[in-house]
Amino acid sequence: MRASRFESELGQVVGALVVKMVQVGPRTGSWGGIVEFVERQTEELHKTPATSSRPHVGKLMTASMGISLGRHFLPPPEWAVRGVEEPLEDGRVDVVYELPMTDDAAPAVIVDEYKIALSRAAGREGPAIRQCREYAAAGRRIFGAAFLGVRLILLGAPRQSLFVAPDGSTTPLHETPYWFDRRPGMAEEGRAA
Repeated sequence: MRASRFESELGQVVGALVVKMVQVGPRTGSWGGIVEFVERQTEELHKTPATSSRPHVGKLMTASMGISLGRHFLPPPEWAVRGVEEPLEDGRVDVVYELPMTDDAAPAVIVDEYKIALSRAAGREGPAIRQCREYAAAGRRIFGAAFLGVRLILLGAPRQSLFVAPDGSTTPLHETPYWFDRRPGMAEEGRAA
């Protein structure tokens, strides 16, 4: 199924927001700091209507997906960004992180693939899952035992997000240590170790 013009435009603007949040966004501090960052970036990205068919809806959805990213998916500062739009064999993944290990081992590697998830749910065997399984197989070949897997992040449907292990098996992301829950009154670090 082909994305509508609105979905394509929204995907581009949300993609730009994801890059800004991953590269320069607040990874520590107050929940209010994350919200303020998303508000500023959303205003900047929508100075000229980025979603031509429904500009106000596009702006609202951009902010909503940015908040979703900040609340559930933005990792702690210990996760070093290794690359954004990084080539991985025949594909290009959205973000590659290195995670520190507790012993002297090399850092572990995890990959993020972001989707806006509007009209097409990820589904257990949809194109997004197949894409992430290909990334998982490539990650296993390239990084070996250091590769943890792929976080398939559905910004428009966070609890449908999945973790794809190196063997291709999937687990709801919110059931893994790579899901975070930042909101007022909760620990800033989320659940990941």
